[in-house]
Amino acid sequence: AEAANAIRECDVAVFPSRAEGATNMVLTECMALGLPCIVANNTGQADVPASVYRLETQGVVEGPCRLYRGFEGWGESDPDEIVEALCRLRNCPTDAETVGRMAATAMRPWTWQATVHQWREALGV
Repeated sequence: AEAANAIRECDVAVFPSRAEGATNMVLTECMALGLPCIVANNTGQADVPASVYRLETQGVVEGPCRLYRGFEGWGESDPDEIVEALCRLRNCPTDAETVGRMAATAMRPWTWQATVHQWREALGV
């Protein structure tokens, strides 16, 4: 209940994560609520519907890290690109509202089964 109240107070959600191992559930919740989202275009966040502001610049993640053996699919979001996206949202509130509405609409028919089916088709399984 507290998370829903916090999200309700937000104007935008930013997800610059370099390593999202599965679809980002907080992201999908924000999208379903119609909140405009700025999203890193890597790993588990690349498969969400297209109605978000994508952070396309994803720098290479350097290793090693004692907690993880591989960094394939990870990327470092560019802080300047995040600021640019935030400025776009602030300067174009109508666009931000439209993107949020599109995200909420896109999440309605979205199901795990459809996503797994898309993954299997992509992998030829």
